[in-house]
Amino acid sequence: MKPAALLAALALLVFCAQSAAQSYPSRSIRLVIPFAPGGATDIIARMIEPKMSRSFGQQIVVDNRPGAAGNIASTYAVLMAPEVREVVLVVRNLRSPKIAPIVAAVEAAAPGRVVRVVDDLAALTGCPLIVSASNTPEPLIHPRHLGRGPAVICDISLPADVSDAVAAERPDVLVVTGGVVRLPLDTHFSVGGVPLPPGHVFACMAETLLMGLEGTWKATSIGPVTAESVRHAMAMAEKHGFTVGDVGANTSAARLMGLGSSQHQRPRTA
Repeated sequence: MKPAALLAALALLVFCAQSAAQSYPSRSIRLVIPFAPGGATDIIARMIEPKMSRSFGQQIVVDNRPGAAGNIASTYAVLMAPEVREVVLVVRNLRSPKIAPIVAAVEAAAPGRVVRVVDDLAALTGCPLIVSASNTPEPLIHPRHLGRGPAVICDISLPADVSDAVAAERPDVLVVTGGVVRLPLDTHFSVGGVPLPPGHVFACMAETLLMGLEGTWKATSIGPVTAESVRHAMAMAEKHGFTVGDVGANTSAARLMGLGSSQHQRPRTA
């Protein structure tokens, strides 16, 4: 299994419940949103909460915990640095105090690697492998940002960071939508109101299932995400046969969340 196989499990939300019990759910479910209230992820979570409540027959409690997903992309960089020649970090603010520790962690993980920090998406033209993890409601990556030749983009953001125009105009670019895991046995499993193919779940739910199978209450995705916690999640997944979901399995969910977010933020007219 590749290093970043299940990191997307930590990008959206976490179901903190006792999924292994046959009577599940026997009490209210806490839905942890790793972003501040009012953001795109928070908005969509509150949109789907009523349907999920009806499907599970229990109250869904939305719990905002800002900062839990702020290090997703940087953890990706640490995990993947040993596999590439150069790491380019595209940030919003070059003066952010968070940048120096990230660069130090990447350099420690892969001594001798070139690490560049930029604030311009034009830098992506020289990157054949791109990981995108943001909480913006609108697409960030468009065809003009990509260079020539084949490229792979792992977009773990909801709503998606990659514009639909990329798929339409760039057949040489493979866009992998993250955050989805294929279950090992129940190929017909589905959750009402969640637009995923049968037998697939959001990786956050997969983590809860793995916790039940392992008999542990220790979640690897609550709080800061570390390379060690990701490797631990990967080990559990490999042990129980959980694998990365089909390429594009999350496309419908990403589009739905993007639409919901844009409608929510659209100015109302009299």
